[in-house]
Formats: sequence, C-alpha cells, structure tokens
Amino acid sequence: MNEMTLTFPALPEYVREVRIALEDFLRQTGVNNETALDLIAAVSEACTNAVRYAYADKSGDMEVKFELGTQGVTVTVTDYGCGFDPKNPPRRPLSDTDIHLGVGLQLIRTLVDEMNIQSSSKGTVITLLKKGKWLC
Repeated sequence: MNEMTLTFPALPEYVREVRIALEDFLRQTGVNNETALDLIAAVSEACTNAVRYAYADKSGDMEVKFELGTQGVTVTVTDYGCGFDPKNPPRRPLSDTDIHLGVGLQLIRTLVDEMNIQSSSKGTVITLLKKGKWLC
C-alpha cells in the first residue's frame, strides 16, 4: 500500500482516527519509529487546526491523504472551510489563557522536512513531507 485517502468529519474525536490510520499506514510501509512519531504529531496538529478553525460555526469534512513516494512520506490535510492567510496566520487572543494555542504551525515545521500551505476562502490544503528512503 503506497497511498491512502480518508475523509472524516472535522470533529475532535476523528483526529484520533487519523492518527490510528496513519500509524497503521506507516507500519505497513516500513517507516522507522522516530519518523512515524514525528509525522503522527505533525498530522495530528494539522487536523486539530482544521477541526478548530476551518468551519467556525458550521460542520464540514477534512480529507487526509498518506502517500509513500521516492522522496519519503507525504501527507496532505485538506479542509473546505473559511481559509486563512498563511503569511499572517491568526493569533491567539491575549485574553485566551490556553498556552498551547497559537504554536501549531511552528510545531509542524519542526517535525517535518517540508510544509506547504495553500489557503483561500474555499479551504486549506497543508502538505507535509518527511524525507527518507523506504521501500516503494
């Protein structure tokens, strides 16, 4: 299996389902444990962002695609929500006391080799690449 695409409601309980599916995919493709842990954390954060920010007060889906290629593992997280400006992401309000908010994109960048964000009023696509040599 070199590719898998899943679609879930953008709800918190489905982030766990994405993690489980990605872990299974990575195990089957022979990705080492350290790489797997980095990718699972990065993808969890990207999905959590879709859940938290993409749809505001309405419901919607997130699509997650895992792909093993010649460069390594690519994961794409797509939502069809309101979008944002990747060069100027929303900041956590000063009144918000949750210190974990507002650091997601920086965290993702530290866990993967490449991150690309495309966003518009029709949704956001975050593409993550973790480089490595695995059987294809």
